[in-house]
Amino acid sequence: MNELKIFEHEEFGQVRIIDKDGNPWFVAKDVCQALGIANHRDAVKQAVERLKTFMPEEQAKGVVSNYPLSTPGGLQETLIFQEPVLYEVIFASRKPEAVKFRAWVTSEVLPSIRKHGAYMTEEKLNEILNDPDKFLDLAIKLREEKRKAIEERDKAIREKAWIGARREATAMATASAEKRKRVKLEIALDESKEWATVKRVEMRTSERYDWRKLKRISFDLRIPPRKVFDANYGQVNSYHRNVWLEAYGIDIGELD
Repeated sequence: MNELKIFEHEEFGQVRIIDKDGNPWFVAKDVCQALGIANHRDAVKQAVERLKTFMPEEQAKGVVSNYPLSTPGGLQETLIFQEPVLYEVIFASRKPEAVKFRAWVTSEVLPSIRKHGAYMTEEKLNEILNDPDKFLDLAIKLREEKRKAIEERDKAIREKAWIGARREATAMATASAEKRKRVKLEIALDESKEWATVKRVEMRTSERYDWRKLKRISFDLRIPPRKVFDANYGQVNSYHRNVWLEAYGIDIGELD
């Protein structure tokens, strides 16, 4: 059974989702519009190409489809995609709002359409209002689904960060000796677009940041900080771009 569900957010607007037997398919145009991406078809195409690097090609193609949606002009074929593409599109966005959008989707939207019958149709609402035991059972299921959604979100973040780190390592391994030397020098001088110390980011933004939070997220994402020279302290930690993005929504590649 397919069911169209519409979710509203004061900042991101309307996001339509097709619920296919409890499996969410997101309307590509809505997601990309929320993330400030102009061409949703190109964004989805690029996301699928990235997915092909770590999953079978047929599986990667299977997470995208077209769906007939009713519009003022009649039925129109609309591009939709599943969660793997959603995460790729979100991570590809360089907007700080992408972190907030992901949090909204994973903590509120997805739990409400999992296979626990929690979607509040009028029939369902009357059913639980007339039966306290079912209301309690629903509350327990909702709490469990939210816990699972958070676990899935964290797993997706770790896997994506690991993939990104491996891609960076592979690129470094195949780069010329001169390029590897230049990249290492940029990191050592705290001028890299992929790594940055707290001191550098604080100087660029005039804000304060907690190194303990950065270190904890580095551990969660499995991207350990790198040691760089500091005139005052001898050595300090430099944190990866993904860590800064996850911790504070800051893209260090755009600071300079």
